[in-house]
Amino acid sequence: MNTIPIESDIATLSRNHERKAPDFADDEATVLRLLAEFLHDCGVGEYGALALLMKCAVERGLADDTQGKWPVTVLGEAMREAYGPGWNHEKLWLTLLEITGMKLHTMSIDSPEIRFYEEQQNKDRAITAAVSNEDREHYERQKARWRQLHVEFDALIMHREKTLVQREAMRQCFMRDFPMYLEERDQRLRMAIAELKLTELQKDPTLSIEELDALANKKLDEVSAKLSADRRTQGYALTESEVHFEGFASDTEYQKYRKRLKTLYMLLHPDRLMHFPLTDDQRKDLRELWDDCQAIDLKNATERDLGRSAQLIDHCIEHARAILGQAGIDIDPGFVIQGNTFEERQLWLDRAILRLQDDIEILKDELKAWRDDKEISAMAALLYQPEQEQDKQRTAMRERAFGFAKCADKLEQELVTRLAKGDDNEGD
Repeated sequence: MNTIPIESDIATLSRNHERKAPDFADDEATVLRLLAEFLHDCGVGEYGALALLMKCAVERGLADDTQGKWPVTVLGEAMREAYGPGWNHEKLWLTLLEITGMKLHTMSIDSPEIRFYEEQQNKDRAITAAVSNEDREHYERQKARWRQLHVEFDALIMHREKTLVQREAMRQCFMRDFPMYLEERDQRLRMAIAELKLTELQKDPTLSIEELDALANKKLDEVSAKLSADRRTQGYALTESEVHFEGFASDTEYQKYRKRLKTLYMLLHPDRLMHFPLTDDQRKDLRELWDDCQAIDLKNATERDLGRSAQLIDHCIEHARAILGQAGIDIDPGFVIQGNTFEERQLWLDRAILRLQDDIEILKDELKAWRDDKEISAMAALLYQPEQEQDKQRTAMRERAFGFAKCADKLEQELVTRLAKGDDNEGD
């Protein structure tokens, strides 16, 4: 997204409201104070004003929005002087997090996103005005917790992406320097497949080569799925009873799941979406929501799988409705509290906090799994070995690959011989 320069916003406001723009030659604190007064005089709402002050701070080198570093004291003083004493440290900091998360400080003052945000803040203020101080304070604490979790989640996402790039770069270096590693792995797999086929043939001598291939492929799929499950953090934690549950989904659970899926399908059907003025990013998000749910294996799902998948679909339905409810407004619905009553908004916040906590634990577990990955650790350790030691390992890999290949040849020949004998016995 291209940031709209602060000068463009000021020029527009100055022209529309016949106000003299602040002098940017003053010191930084004075500039922000004068800019806040100018925005107030032009009738700019307080949240839109803060977004512009943040933009000004970034452009003048006072802030780093990529690191979440803001001149809180100076911004607070400017906002309090222009918009009143309600801008205490806590309110200012939470609003900074919201505006940064929505990237409102990169947008034009007359953008629909800033207008939408102002409307949402006014709606929130009106809804909470009628509740008790105790309930309002609890609600504000929940909002603060929610925003902080967003910050933690975003930081983990950045760390994950950085780690992923580093791991891939290291893996590519290893494969470049040790191409014989793949040969060793392939020959070991070839030997294991031949052993599996011989074992199955000993159990049932009537099996054909096609049936043995099918059994081997099934076993490979199971091993691959287990490896993927081990390396992929699950989207939920298992309860004690779920750990031991192995049954396939009942028709009742299946129908419940299908009902949820139908609701999502109706929300995301292309014929329906064509009537919404969606942005490109919103269409992409809705497509991803649909793809996430389509990836679930209904045929082989257990009740536990469908129960958890149903939770995913419920979240996708809620997210889809939120996107459609702000069609044309490029703000992540995850940053917008949903609900038309205080109770609805409290419930939404509670669920959002739990979901963020789960997502954070998933990321932490994934990062830990990457740190504990023995294969990657061994690759990294070998790359840091002296060249002489690396040459020894290359030779050892070649020798092991040759040994596995030789053993696989022998086992495959034995398999062919046994199958031929079986065919001869059937002919007799």
